[in-house]
Amino acid sequence: MRYIGPARLALLAAAMGLCAFLGRPSPVLGASFTLDATYDAVDASPGDGVCADAGGACTLRAAVMETNALPGADEISLPAGTYVLSIPGSGEDASATGDLDVSDVAITGDSANATKIDASGLNDRVFHIPFDATIRISGLTIQNGGTLACCFFGGGIFNAGDMTASDLAIVANEATSGGAVWNEGALDIETSVISDNRATSFGVESLTPRG
Repeated sequence: MRYIGPARLALLAAAMGLCAFLGRPSPVLGASFTLDATYDAVDASPGDGVCADAGGACTLRAAVMETNALPGADEISLPAGTYVLSIPGSGEDASATGDLDVSDVAITGDSANATKIDASGLNDRVFHIPFDATIRISGLTIQNGGTLACCFFGGGIFNAGDMTASDLAIVANEATSGGAVWNEGALDIETSVISDNRATSFGVESLTPRG
């Protein structure tokens, strides 16, 4: 969890007390998780505020499940390494199987060269961002997501929400349409590389069907 120093904690407590005095809801503080495992495993108890699989490790899937269950905009930090997604099961929207269904979260890696999310064993895309989600992604590579059999829209990412990204590499993903990204929401990608993706219908790299 994020460390909050005594001075900042006092300011937050004062602000929350003022909100209560004014009859306004107190601000919701988001959680922050740093991964310490690169394999794929679910969170043992989503919503308890602890990113931990059955063995106590904080995996990427466990962190996503935990942030989805918690209020507020959360943060997930990925140290350098290759994070493998390997639990199959498309069509499920709680991140327990298949792609990572994310809500309001910032996902940050060390850099696109050093931090990679690999879905080669998943038979599904990497990220699914629903229409009511806001997500920021930076400093990582999204690779080997999707197959022509499983993913009609978006091999690497399907975005229907509000997505901002920088310092990404989206490579070697495939789908029937939108090999790298299929966008149906708000999408802002800068200083990134999108290459070597595949689609059999249209939108090999990235497709924005509506503004």
